[in-house]
Amino acid sequence: MSSLLGSFQAADSKILDINLTPNCNLFMLTPIPNNTRYTQTIIHDNILSFYATNFFADKLPSDIDNKLVVTVKWLDKDIDDLNTKNLMNTLNDYIDNKPYELIMNANRALELICKQICYKEFTNNFASYCYLNRDKRKAIEKIKNKEYVPFSYMLDNFINEICQIKNINSIDNDVLDKIKVYINYRNDIAHQGQLENNRQLTRNEMAEILATAILGSSLMLSIYTQL
Repeated sequence: MSSLLGSFQAADSKILDINLTPNCNLFMLTPIPNNTRYTQTIIHDNILSFYATNFFADKLPSDIDNKLVVTVKWLDKDIDDLNTKNLMNTLNDYIDNKPYELIMNANRALELICKQICYKEFTNNFASYCYLNRDKRKAIEKIKNKEYVPFSYMLDNFINEICQIKNINSIDNDVLDKIKVYINYRNDIAHQGQLENNRQLTRNEMAEILATAILGSSLMLSIYTQL
């Protein structure tokens, strides 16, 4: 039987996905799922090794080779973008069916980019917001000094205000309303250890939280880059 021994090494990477596709008669000796979450036994120190063989021992025409197509997706381990890390954690929580962790990481992803928008804009263009009332100006001062301002307050009072002043497309209110609901979920978990009345999320609700985190983060990242 013809065989193939191969390996892939990504020492500074986090492997996200592996796809091993046989071509002609070449197959893996051991069936391996194409999801790295269930293939950790074959990955050591981010080295993926595989041994494939012509399972049926069929003789191929001389102009045809047995091949194994290997596709690997990865994320650099040394990436310092917390927004990306938080979104990746949110995706992992959805896959692992961890609703509380999903809610917490989704909020982290959204709150972080929201703070980054406000800090960048108010640090660079504080005078543009002198018309705001006293409470909002005090909140802006806190943001400039990197002091705590509630996520919900920034979302309600500053994000679309900044968009209006900078002539940037604002975030749809339906999206903002969804985010505010998840902020309340986050507060329930943080302060009570569970959702109100111990309510359990459905799989569809979890998918909606994940989608909102990805969409909301993407929209806010777009705003940030335009400032």
